[in-house]
This record gives sequence, C-alpha cells and structure tokens, in this order.
Amino acid sequence: MNDLLDNLIPLAITAFVLIGGGALAVRVFLPRLILANAKRKRPLNERETFDYLQKILTIEEVVETYAPSKPFMKEIEKEQKAHPQAAWLSPFPQAVKKANARNKPAKTAQRFLLARAQIAHAAKSVSVAELPEDLQPGNAGPEHFFINLQLDGKPEGKIKALEAVIKSTLGLHSLTPTDADDFFSIRYIGHAVSPVDKIEGLTPGADFFEQYPAARITSIPLAVKANGEAWELPTHHTLIHGTTGSGKGSPIQGMIRQLEPFIHEEIVKLYGIDPKSGEIKPFVGSSLFAGIAIGDNESMVGMINALHALMKARQDSIVATKANDFGRTVPFDKETPLVIIFIDEFLSLLSAMKNMGKPGAVAVQRLTEILAQGRSGNIFVVAATQAATKDLMGDMRENFPNKIVLRLEDGQTYWNDLWLGDTASAQGFDATKIRKSGASNNYATAGVGYVKELSGSPVKVRFARTTADDLEDLLNRNRKATSTPEPPSGLALSTVHADDDANDADDLVDDGAFGFEEIPGTDNDDDELGMPDLSELSLPDLNTNH
Repeated sequence: MNDLLDNLIPLAITAFVLIGGGALAVRVFLPRLILANAKRKRPLNERETFDYLQKILTIEEVVETYAPSKPFMKEIEKEQKAHPQAAWLSPFPQAVKKANARNKPAKTAQRFLLARAQIAHAAKSVSVAELPEDLQPGNAGPEHFFINLQLDGKPEGKIKALEAVIKSTLGLHSLTPTDADDFFSIRYIGHAVSPVDKIEGLTPGADFFEQYPAARITSIPLAVKANGEAWELPTHHTLIHGTTGSGKGSPIQGMIRQLEPFIHEEIVKLYGIDPKSGEIKPFVGSSLFAGIAIGDNESMVGMINALHALMKARQDSIVATKANDFGRTVPFDKETPLVIIFIDEFLSLLSAMKNMGKPGAVAVQRLTEILAQGRSGNIFVVAATQAATKDLMGDMRENFPNKIVLRLEDGQTYWNDLWLGDTASAQGFDATKIRKSGASNNYATAGVGYVKELSGSPVKVRFARTTADDLEDLLNRNRKATSTPEPPSGLALSTVHADDDANDADDLVDDGAFGFEEIPGTDNDDDELGMPDLSELSLPDLNTNH
C-alpha cells in the first residue's frame, strides 16, 4: 500500500502541475493568440492602430449606437445563475469588461449580456486606420489616423454626436472631420500627438522653378503640396489674400519668373500697379513689364482705363469661329498676347480711386468690367490684398475664380471659408491657424497657404520662394534697353475702342458714394473725366516711381 502511495503521489503532483500549468498557459497565451488573430484579419493599415479601436469600443455611447444591449441579452432558467462572459476570450477585453459592468445582472436576474457578441457587432461599424503617406504630418506614424464611423442607416447627426466623447476618451490633440470614401460613413482625422506641419519642412526655391518650368501659359507651377507634387495655378483672375508677412510676394514673383520665356516670345505682356511701392517696384526698368504705375493715382487710373480700352478693342476685333470656340477661346499669340495686370495692395488702390471722385469711380467701374469680361480678350488681373471688405471690393470678389489664401489673422475664419468653402475651416483647412512668420523663426510659414484643386477641394501648399539673389538674377537678365514706356497694346492704337452709346457724363455726380453699379455716360466722355485720348493713346511715365 505504501509503495502504491509512493508511486501515486508523484504522479498526482505531476498531473496537477501539468493541468495547472496548462490552464495558466491557456489563460496567458490564448488571449494573445486571439488578439493576434483579430489583428491579422484586419487590413494592413489598421493593425498598428488597433489599440485605438479597442479604446473606442469601451465607450458606452458608441457601443449602444451600433449594438444596443437588449438584443444581446440571453434568457436563462430560474435554477441557472447569471454570470458575465469572460472578457479575456475577446480581442477587445477592456470593452467587454466595460459592457459587463454596465449590464451587471442582479442575483435574481433571469438573463445576462452576451458582451463578447455585442462588442464584436459594434466593431464591424468602426475602423481606425493609419493616415496614408500623403496625409501624414512631419512626425509621421500610427499616432495619426483615420476614424471611420459607418452610418448603418442611422441619422448622420446621431453618428456625429459621438465625436466629442471619442476625442476625450482617446485623449486626442485634435479630431477633424474629413471626406469619406463613400456616402455610407463619416470620417475623421485624429492626432494623438501634436502634428508637425509637413509643409513647413518644405522650402522650395529656385530649384522648384528649374524642376517645374511652365510648359504652357494656361497652367503655371507655383507651389508644392505636402506629398511633394507641384501645384499649378490655372491662368485666370487671381486674388491673393494674406496678412503682413504671409508671403504674398511669392506667388506674384513666381508667376513673373515662370512667364519669362513667354514674355520673350511676345505672347505674354505684364503690367503692374503698386500703390505702396511693394512687390512690383523692383521690376521698374525691367523688360519683363510693359508698364508699371507706382503710387501716382493718375498713372494707376490711366493704366486701368487704357487696359479697359484694349479689352473692348479686342472684343470688337475677334471674329467668332469654330477654331476659337466661337469667340470664347482666343489664342495666345503676338496679335493677342496674354495680358496680366498685377496689382499689389489691391484695397489701397480701390481706396485711392474712391477718393479721386468721378475719375476714380469710372476707373473702378472699368476694372470691374475687366474682371467680368477680361477672359474674352486674354486680359487677367492678379491682385494681392490684406483685406477683402465688400464695401470696397463689391461684386469684384465674385469674379476671381482663383483664390490663394495665405496666413490670416485670428477671427478671419469668415474670409477663409468664403474663399475655400463653407466647411473648409471645420475640415482643417484654416489659414487662421497658420503660425506667424518672421525673422525670429526664419520665416517658417512664409508662402504657406491654401488653394483649391481642380476638383474644388482645398489643399495646403507652400509657394516657391524667390530670394533676393534669385530676383537680382532675374532682373539682370531682363534689363530694359530703353526707359520709354509702352502703352498696353497688342493691336494698332487706331483700333482702340470707345463705346458709342454712352451719353451725359454729367449724370455721374461725385457725392461721396462709392458703389459698383453701372455708371451712365462714362464710356464716351473721357476728356471731361480726365481720361487719355484713346486715338493717341500714351500712358504717363509708368516706369517711374512717383
């Protein structure tokens, strides 16, 4: 008997150790296997962000939205004891524990929650995926991700109501709505850590223009996107809006540089108006510009009037044919070169013209007409401004198809969304959030801003910078042989048109009002209004700094 016991005791101990060890091994390693298997079934871009999904599924509002508890309650017999399901058998153990705690059965309860099934069902409607490379910030990693919430036939507002609790539960730096891949879900971009602006790390300069020269007049490479691709400006009326130090000179100087070859071919002509001796002044004496008016009100108004007359002459001279899309598409050639009027400090110009009374009001009306009709004669306006108030710009704002939005001051979200779209700032395209730039931070954000893609969607870009050395090189190779200014032409001056149907210039009374309604009798009374005689058209000394 003793011998039998001596043999059985070691066997029992061994069996106990094996069984206990096996149970412990199952308890330790099985959850890991379950988790690994759950991750394996997820797409590659969702594996590194799986922990964020687990946290989202601990949120009661999320789970109850997608998988209400009631259908997951299991009825039991009276003699059976209700007990919560084991959380460790789920790939979302914390979520199951939370669900069990929310639905803890009473001692006399006749049902209990199938928590694992509830959480698994909710998980089908939520996904968290790493941002693709082109959307990653400078500090790229799984801390920056998409959160996709399926609508599942529920009201959109009910799903959007989950946004705040998700952000607080995950402790996110930011959670921003963005476009989803379909119409059956809502997507957010989440940042668990403060994102480093990738655009700020890009510093395109002369190398950009060498890599991306303008191959055609109709699309001008000027900026780089976060993914390193070039952004091209469609040739049309363009408004550049940004505060002091935002880098408004970059797109202006970039356009001039990119158009240089076409200027030499005589199929592009540039004119400049610079009320405050800013971005255009360095080009005085350069062959790149056919004419520049700086500071002097009469010169600026004279240029506008002459360009308006040129537009009217071209409109009258164009014969509508199939080749030019029946007058809608005029070829860029030596007869009708592309004309671009660069206006720096646009509101300063409008304010100056307002104070000129009758001649200024006429010039404003004609500038408005250029914006409305210039495309038909290959005449476009590129205007830079720090403000865009309607009382000065009036309906002009609606006639700038291209908007470049650089850094704006706090509180100017209205302008941001006016240019980029009603929900642009809410989606993260907010120029008021671009940090200030100056010598102290080496102009870290100068030239950073937002534009629209051809699709209409906003995109963040950084405009290539023209340094002082680059500008000097550009000017040195384009010195004007003579200082004699050219009038804005391209047609024989004898063909420059003045409307014949205008009458009674005295109807225009200088009462201090500054509107943009059509001004009667202003197209045929140039002498009375101090306008140039179009039959002998010559501008003031446009290449002189007044």
